Amino acid sequence: MIKLKLNVMTFNLRMDTPDDGGNAWPHRSEHVMDTIRAHQPDILGTQEGFHHMVREITASLPEYGMIGEGRGGAEEDEYNAIFYYEKTLQLIDDGQFWLSETPEVPGSVDWNSGCTRICTWGSFALKHDPSVRLLAYNTHLDHASQEAREKGSQLLASTIKPELENGLPVILTGDFNAHPTNDAIRNIEAAGLKKVHTEGKTFHNFSGGAAGSPIDYIFTSGLNGSGEVDRRHVDGTFPSDHYPVVATLEW
Repeated sequence: MIKLKLNVMTFNLRMDTPDDGGNAWPHRSEHVMDTIRAHQPDILGTQEGFHHMVREITASLPEYGMIGEGRGGAEEDEYNAIFYYEKTLQLIDDGQFWLSETPEVPGSVDWNSGCTRICTWGSFALKHDPSVRLLAYNTHLDHASQEAREKGSQLLASTIKPELENGLPVILTGDFNAHPTNDAIRNIEAAGLKKVHTEGKTFHNFSGGAAGSPIDYIFTSGLNGSGEVDRRHVDGTFPSDHYPVVATLEW
């Protein structure tokens, strides 16, 4: 039997805006790169990265491939990018859909969502044994509308569930803007995905701390493992207003 072991990470990068002052992207970008290097994820799902931000990551970490596009289509607006370690994984196929009534329509938005929301997905094979396949999804549920969170999670669940029934290992990463008891999270779990356990909050608004509940998660099916929240603080600066969540998963 082939043993599959992967390091997985989800990381809301916080968009690049000068309104953040000393916490703006140019002051944090190297800390983001160092955080990623410290964990060496095989799969990394990011949220809120503009085109220039994800290109900066690929330039700084050339051992990673990247899939995804902006939620406005092509290079427009924020990405839910998936980065993958090319020595471990081979990309087979990839795509993106919008969390709306018309998921195939770029830029589509419904359910009183505060903005356009997307999910990026990739199909991968292990480099050392291409017969072993897995699927990775990365998303960012809406911050403003509970209806959008619930309907978006239902769309994710209905998209992923057939793959689970086919027996493929699935990884879902993202910022869900929802605490563990929220119906949006329950919809994901009802589809057959299991949340990797972590302790404490993951959104801290550049103020730090651990007390509270997470909104960033790694879900899996067919994979087991432990997770942690990386709360590092470097040279007086947090890498982002969210802590990254990391996990080592085995199948």
